Amino acid sequence: MNTRVLASLVVAAVSLNVLVSNSQEPEYRQPTREEILTAARKLMAEDFNAALVTVDSEGQPRARTVEPFSPEDDWTIWVATNPLTRKVAEIAENSKVTLYYDDDAAGTYLAIMGTATIHDDPESKARLKHRLLDVFWPNYPEGYLLISVKPIWLEIMTPEIPIDMKTWRPQAVRFDE
Repeated sequence: MNTRVLASLVVAAVSLNVLVSNSQEPEYRQPTREEILTAARKLMAEDFNAALVTVDSEGQPRARTVEPFSPEDDWTIWVATNPLTRKVAEIAENSKVTLYYDDDAAGTYLAIMGTATIHDDPESKARLKHRLLDVFWPNYPEGYLLISVKPIWLEIMTPEIPIDMKTWRPQAVRFDE
């Protein structure tokens, strides 16, 4: 075999090896807790509506759209509601809830599992006034109730915080650790 053909074969083999190795998925990397929480805050700011999932008296999960306040420094998330809603009665019976945010166009989601508490005190109501107070609560503070969600677990999938491609498990943060 002449050297020119041999050199061409070597170049082709090296090029093929580079193409194959570059086409493989990047190695999975565990983001830091801070990276995960930063991405979660970003998604929450961009998607101000969320689904609040409660559990009814028959054990059936119930989801409804809510507009939570931004999370506090300790990640407590507040939701304003009407005291006569089913979610209030369901939380009184079972305080385990999930807040679910998503951006369909970007293929991202955030789920926050936690414990909900009902608040009807004047201090909380004065501190946390919903932006649509005049629309939904014209008799404020009457008929205005707050729910706090203290997170236990947060899981997220965004382009910056990818899932484990083998197991499809999203990245997560535990708040009780």
